[in-house]
Amino acid sequence: AVVLASLNTSRTKSRDARRVADLTQITVAAAVFFDNHNRYPDSLVELTQVVAGINPPLDQVPTNPGPNGCNYGYGVDVPGNASDYVVGACLETDHNALLSSFDMGPGGSQYGVNCDASVREYCLSP
Repeated sequence: AVVLASLNTSRTKSRDARRVADLTQITVAAAVFFDNHNRYPDSLVELTQVVAGINPPLDQVPTNPGPNGCNYGYGVDVPGNASDYVVGACLETDHNALLSSFDMGPGGSQYGVNCDASVREYCLSP
């Protein structure tokens, strides 16, 4: 029973590490997109599409490794001409990344993405 509990804890921490890495990958891709188009993408899917003849920065959008957590959230300030965005994920543990998370406080959200580190909502913004 102790071995099973330890294995489950390791799996949970591994999924959270993957979520944090995925969001970092998305922010790098969004920066590349911004450099190419002078705006951030309106959606995560746009990071995988050819836009104005320029190849996309991602082959596919990273997804929540599950089974817990939530789908990755993404929102922009001005669709079609975004100069700011936020990307978020729900973590299963009190991962250290929460200490540097873009945090809107209890119940807070930015551009439709929940960003409350106190309930393990991890967010990044440029």
